[in-house]
Amino acid sequence: MRKILKGAPLDVTTAHKVLRIFQKRGDQLSALASKAGGDLLEPFIERNPELSGKFSESWAQLNKLVEGGRNRGVLQDTAERVRRIFSSGYSQENIDKAKSLVSEKTNKVKSLVENNEDKHSGSVKEI
Repeated sequence: MRKILKGAPLDVTTAHKVLRIFQKRGDQLSALASKAGGDLLEPFIERNPELSGKFSESWAQLNKLVEGGRNRGVLQDTAERVRRIFSSGYSQENIDKAKSLVSEKTNKVKSLVENNEDKHSGSVKEI
């Protein structure tokens, strides 16, 4: 960025170059954050094979919905609640509770996303 700004005129072309740098760095930071955060329950599910298949599909769906979005806190909260459910064992009852919780949160996030898209598309139509 210093190379671009050093001696460059303050015009639209320079502004576009700076904007591209910010976009590139933003994308890199987003990818790094995603990689660092990873899937919050993946290690937990891997250590407990009885959860695989019964529960992991629901979790993967929620994780995909939240990925890169503002609802990451929902994912973290849900992961903590799932851990608490399974702290007393991996009975069918606990698997059903966790699956129900994840399903509820998935529907909630879907609704939020759809409402956001509706609001966004409405504002686009008004323009």
